[in-house]
Amino acid sequence: MHWCKWSDLCKPKDLGGLGFRDLCKFNVALLAKQGWRFLIKPESLVARIFKAKYFPHRDFWNARIGNYPSYVWKSTFAARKLLEEGMGWKVGSGTKINVWRDNWLPRRAGGRIHKTTANNSISMVSELIDQAQQRWKEDVITSIFDAEEAAAILCIPLPRSVEEDKVVWMGDCTGEYSVRGGYRVLINSGNTNENSLHNTEVYRKLWLLDIPAKSKTTIWRMMYNFIPTPHILYNRRIAFVPTCPRYGCCPESI
Repeated sequence: MHWCKWSDLCKPKDLGGLGFRDLCKFNVALLAKQGWRFLIKPESLVARIFKAKYFPHRDFWNARIGNYPSYVWKSTFAARKLLEEGMGWKVGSGTKINVWRDNWLPRRAGGRIHKTTANNSISMVSELIDQAQQRWKEDVITSIFDAEEAAAILCIPLPRSVEEDKVVWMGDCTGEYSVRGGYRVLINSGNTNENSLHNTEVYRKLWLLDIPAKSKTTIWRMMYNFIPTPHILYNRRIAFVPTCPRYGCCPESI
């Protein structure tokens, strides 16, 4: 008898699963590594070859799959969505960053601008920066964005001298993409609203208990009613009666 779905078992332990690896998602995280190399090393030989063949007049984000693509390009193209979800920008000059579409706000602020405004005259982040003094145009920012987003923008440090905008991976403090970080984003993407902070702390404390692993697994099964008691089996239409087989006076549950 199947107690739960495989996808539930593949959730991280702190989200209520058992931490089994989802090989399909892990494969996507591996493939995204090649796409990340295209982004951070556009002058490399392999990046120039793929650009010349598949997106000579576009950037990587607007590239198309094309006709009769190679297996490598199809695989990299399939992993692009993961990079879009976890990629962000480190602000330099701001000339490459779109204010409304790109992830450039700090993670605690959500990554990108979510609230709509009446002012659409600003399109690039460079228009919010005083390039001569290398500081934010505070009056412009406070007039366009609400207080929360304006505060998040003004907290972003700017380089002392003009630098190019840099692609960073927002899922890691180093800013570098890793297969582990990409896999974590894929696993967490569908579980953000399923577990409250309280339940997350409960799961973490469970797996940190200094008891045998078998006991931890048993407690985990009890939390989800995965113990084959007569009452649970009756609800699954396996047992004929839900009562205790010894006394038979009341349903036997956990």
